[in-house]
Amino acid sequence: MAQLTASDALKTFYRGPLQGQERYKMIAKKLKNEEPFKFFKKGFESVKLVDDSLLKILEGDDLEKVNGLLAGSSKPFMFANVEGSKPFGIRRFDKTEEFGGGSSQGKQVDPHELMTAALILKYGSEGLRAVPANAYSDLNKAKNALNLLKSSANSIVYTSGNKAELIRAFTGEYANYGKAISAANGFLRSLGQGSKVHRVHATGQQWLTILSKYFAVNKHKYFGKKDYNSSDLIVEVHRQDKIKLFVGISLKKKGAGANEPSPTIINKTVVGEDGLLTFIVGEPALQTKLKDALGKVYQARSQFFYDVIASSLSSEDPTTQKYALKKLFIKDGEDQVKPVKASATMKTGSQMFKKAEEDRDKKVAQQRDKNIEEYLTDLKKSISKTRSVGQKVLKQAQKLDQDKMTLALQGKFPPKKPVFNQYFKELNDLIVSPAVMKPLCVGLLNIIFKLDLKRMIKDRSRYSEEFAFTLITGAGDLGDGGIIVKPPTVIPEAASTSKILEETTNPRATYVLQKPAGYTQAFERGASGAKLKYDLLLNNINIALLEIRYKGSIVPEPQFQAYITPSFEKLLQAKDMPKAVY
Repeated sequence: MAQLTASDALKTFYRGPLQGQERYKMIAKKLKNEEPFKFFKKGFESVKLVDDSLLKILEGDDLEKVNGLLAGSSKPFMFANVEGSKPFGIRRFDKTEEFGGGSSQGKQVDPHELMTAALILKYGSEGLRAVPANAYSDLNKAKNALNLLKSSANSIVYTSGNKAELIRAFTGEYANYGKAISAANGFLRSLGQGSKVHRVHATGQQWLTILSKYFAVNKHKYFGKKDYNSSDLIVEVHRQDKIKLFVGISLKKKGAGANEPSPTIINKTVVGEDGLLTFIVGEPALQTKLKDALGKVYQARSQFFYDVIASSLSSEDPTTQKYALKKLFIKDGEDQVKPVKASATMKTGSQMFKKAEEDRDKKVAQQRDKNIEEYLTDLKKSISKTRSVGQKVLKQAQKLDQDKMTLALQGKFPPKKPVFNQYFKELNDLIVSPAVMKPLCVGLLNIIFKLDLKRMIKDRSRYSEEFAFTLITGAGDLGDGGIIVKPPTVIPEAASTSKILEETTNPRATYVLQKPAGYTQAFERGASGAKLKYDLLLNNINIALLEIRYKGSIVPEPQFQAYITPSFEKLLQAKDMPKAVY
């Protein structure tokens, strides 16, 4: 479980006897009935309020007062049966199922995307340049505003089947509301004079329909057989000049903290059927040479994880070996060798008995070694340059659990007998090779900044339609004083794409992927992370930070994740950069 927070307490129950009510009402119910509370990483204890009058707040509907009582350093609780108990705050409680933790509420949906779309439609259709402050200035107003926002959300063009569930989840999602307001403001502030939002599409699947008259988006070089998903939202703007404008928004979010990390702007698999390297390797001019290099990566991957398994099974540490045997369902020999039984001629504890037990232990060890050898002999057949064949090794290694595989990728597992990460070494060597580096950089820049769309949409004027793209990161949260809305980060296509195209059309353009200063790659000694990192430099301009890492299981392909660098953001904010006006 996790610690219970004030933000959790302000959310509503999706189901159960208190469905639709805020979760802090459960705190009031338990206090009133003198039911014990489960404490974080501890047992149950009886609890009371430091002042009995505070119960009325928890039974009421004034969210401002509730948040003031529970948030921050507030300490309204104390142990009921401990004399001289010191007051404590809500974070001492465990977020159990009765407070919406675990699986009690089912799979939690994230309404941020639809919430942002609804805000843009609601206020953009009125021609407003920002969400009014009275829609979030206090939590009670925010609750009413969110309920009203559901009507706008129903008008969003949304192709997925969980639209109703997402709308229900608006209630109580004040942290997401702060992020959504920030993101919506990032778009609304660019609305031109007389421009109004006419329609908003949620999910990028709609691009397939909207752009189909211009080009076959399902045959895109870097997206393979998948639909061209260029944005999370598509905003249709009607302008005074009567030209219809479609604005694609790639939507991200982060918290309101000063050191809050920026979200990744792409998630693109590295290899595999839809992997970026796979498309690059497929280019006729590079195919023969790089296909062999990619096969070498697959070979190194299956060999590496095979070696991790083998090293675990041969570990001198009995705990590690026992763990691996159990996880891989390999018999340890105990059930295959008859136990020693005492008899009239061989008493328990006699020298003969002890000798018989020693002999049996040797037979057990021999049988265990035989079982391991048979398992590894069979598994070794799956070490291959062919991706699909090597998958068997990955599936077996995954049985050792992801935390162990993360350590293995860093050269820290098995203990005392780790395996060198030749897999990431081969992958790194391929990525920074002269033949791959430039086309890989071009592909990544295209995916991040949609460089191809200006080139692909040639006849838009015939349809009186225009297209624009922007990356918006909303920043907000629910804090001690209520909803926090921070200024968004906005990188419009008008600035980013024009700058990137300016640099890429330079006949002397240079593309470099290099390890960030001071970083240790996963295959290098002293690695602190199970990932590869690169700075992407275009004409010596540090555009993006790239990471290659697994997102959980090692069975699916690792992914490219990219982050716009602060230096490039500052460059785009320079006075000579064009400003987006919709």
